[in-house]
Amino acid sequence: MSTSDQITQLLESVQPASDAVYDALDVAAPALDTAFGVEGPLASIERYSSTRTHVARALVHHELEQLEDGSMGGWRLVKNSAPNCPVRLANGLHSIRVLHTWAPEVVPPTGRNPARVSYYSNSLLADDPDALFNAHNFLLLWERNGDEFKLRLVHTLGSVRLNRHVPLDLNVYLDRGVSFADMKFEARDEELDLDYFGEEAEDEEDGEAENG
Repeated sequence: MSTSDQITQLLESVQPASDAVYDALDVAAPALDTAFGVEGPLASIERYSSTRTHVARALVHHELEQLEDGSMGGWRLVKNSAPNCPVRLANGLHSIRVLHTWAPEVVPPTGRNPARVSYYSNSLLADDPDALFNAHNFLLLWERNGDEFKLRLVHTLGSVRLNRHVPLDLNVYLDRGVSFADMKFEARDEELDLDYFGEEAEDEEDGEAENG
């Protein structure tokens, strides 16, 4: 069954990977600011909203690629994933895709891409309550506010459209270097269900065509 101990185990396993992504974003940030600054070589294309995200993704991928084996715990970078350099991590049967999000509670939409729709279409507990750690796809969403970054781990249960409720059963912000070993989930008065570990997030309209 899905228990607080199992969720804590999952978050503990992700911590080394999320810390590495935080470090990579810290390296990427000044490079982005320089390149897209007023005097930067990419200033003239700043108006193309997805360009900065593409460059950030390449920089993060490059930083993670330099890490020694085991630096992210059981997670590893998928190095030969696609020509546009998506940031994907793997740990056995599990996978994480690192994507950019532009506001709290927003999950980048799947669009009509069959591969992305399939990736988002997990079924964590609906069919098999003992299948929590069989094989699942997670999203690690990053957002930047000034000089600060935030990372949010989510587990989707279907495709995502703009301005629609997102079916989630895990939605957790991850802080740098925080251990989840002492995490406790507070019991609710109502019966425990899938929403216990997450909440439905509603997309906000955004003109960004490409994410992460």
